[in-house]
Amino acid sequence: MHAGQAIGLIVAKSSAIAELAAKKVQVTYANQTKPVLDMAESLQTYEAAGILDKFCMPISKSQIPASTTGSRHTIKGEFRIGSQYHFHMETHAVICVPKEDGMDIYSTTQWMDHVQIVVAATLGIPTHK
Repeated sequence: MHAGQAIGLIVAKSSAIAELAAKKVQVTYANQTKPVLDMAESLQTYEAAGILDKFCMPISKSQIPASTTGSRHTIKGEFRIGSQYHFHMETHAVICVPKEDGMDIYSTTQWMDHVQIVVAATLGIPTHK
């Protein structure tokens, strides 16, 4: 159903036998399709299938103030950003362990200073404590 999915299990008396057996496995895939790796292409695919609304969050627009309806200029276009440099490196998880004089915070970040600043701001305490 997806890349990397386990498709079988080899049980053997030794690693060498298991490796030889694994080399003899042949897998035949059905319904192979070209993967969609581009965001714009995926949106077009879902739109053509009539299921775009399942994958996109609706955006509601507020009323435009009367003072701006007579504007001489309108800006239209598309904004794209590239990949996020650290996005794939962090799972964004944290464990907080209360202790007598505070809290130990174990965060999966590479920027501990920022975590300290955000936690201090959230708790309303100075960042140097």
